[in-house]
Amino acid sequence: MIKRSFFSLAAPKLTYPILTTPSTKPVDIPLPERAQLILDHPLNGPLGMGVGDMVKTGQRCGDREDNYFISPVTGTVAAISATVGYMGKNLTAVSFKVDGKDRPDEEFRNSESSSELERVTRFLGYLPGQPDFSFLTGIRDNLKTVFVSGMDKDLLVSTNSLIAKTEFAELKKGMAIVRKIFEKKRIIYLLPEGVRPEGEIEGVEIKQMPAVYPQFFPKIVMKKILAIEVPTGIRCDEMGAGFLSAEAVSNLGKAFSSGSIPLDKVITVIKKDGSTAFARVRLGTPARHIMDVLGIKIAKGDRLISGGPLAGITLSSVDAPVCGDTDALMIQDAAAAPPISAAHCVNCGECVRVCPAHVPVNMLIRLLENKLYDEAARSFDMLSCIECGLCGYVCPAAIPIFHYVMLGKFEYERARSLEVQNA
Repeated sequence: MIKRSFFSLAAPKLTYPILTTPSTKPVDIPLPERAQLILDHPLNGPLGMGVGDMVKTGQRCGDREDNYFISPVTGTVAAISATVGYMGKNLTAVSFKVDGKDRPDEEFRNSESSSELERVTRFLGYLPGQPDFSFLTGIRDNLKTVFVSGMDKDLLVSTNSLIAKTEFAELKKGMAIVRKIFEKKRIIYLLPEGVRPEGEIEGVEIKQMPAVYPQFFPKIVMKKILAIEVPTGIRCDEMGAGFLSAEAVSNLGKAFSSGSIPLDKVITVIKKDGSTAFARVRLGTPARHIMDVLGIKIAKGDRLISGGPLAGITLSSVDAPVCGDTDALMIQDAAAAPPISAAHCVNCGECVRVCPAHVPVNMLIRLLENKLYDEAARSFDMLSCIECGLCGYVCPAAIPIFHYVMLGKFEYERARSLEVQNA
């Protein structure tokens, strides 16, 4: 039986940054000498490309739909290897020695006679903005609504806000492609209250949400706008709604209008003093190269985080590459970074009061500390967590609750997968 919180919900007062008139344009980061792609699946067979092979920018490498990549650079494949990501997930790393000049591949341009759906599913799964196009080939016919979000996943991050403000023409073209692919579906463009789009977008509804974190998280959006509460353990697309970022849709528009695949990612760089800057960087560029160009020094003990302060993930290396979902890089000074705590819950209830999903976090953390993942899911709503990180933010004991929950979910799903395989 699921045990719901006995505390009343106190709405967090953390607000998203709102860009009304962007003061700076993204700094263009030059190509690095070496680049690396991290593929979101284990190395499960040949990629149709080997070490020493030449690649062009935008070249599709690999014939299988579940085992391909788009080369972000022109150069030579330097290495293909298995690697381990967050929570021990098995991934594939493809490294490149970069030539000084791009030579674009023409296959995507030459596919113009194909339908929009065929071109998207074959070439555009690695667009900057990490579009989740899985619902295109899976449950596309069951979708009723597609949301395009002009807001970001974490505080201090303004990547999608910047795209929404400065790339309206490309965004509008991308919306037209989305409408063609999802014919007769409801398309909703999400913006914070008080912010209007730069113009009208045919066939697209504009919905505004309070600029209060985490109001733009998918499950909260579905409840607020569609009056649909997503059950525990169920994805939003299974309930009829898909979500795309403004950056992904803008890059979709660029791809179809230019005939080439966009491979430059806009990121928010959060400096040690909390100030921010924007950078436009090629996918696969090492974080160290970006910091060197921006004149940001990384000293021993400093933390380099992918994402923002609430739900960001510490990178294990300053050479970690920019991926399609890297919306921000955050630098924490070693002296200012909060220590990793081994303390136990003091049962103050602050985490429970701020939880948007009403999860009894104070009880859940006890099970997670003791690796009782199955009971955490069955009895204390672990799978209802929307992964906003507010619990860890307010915890006076400095327990990394967010990462405990992420580990719990990972181990729970891995155990379920093993059960299915054994059956």
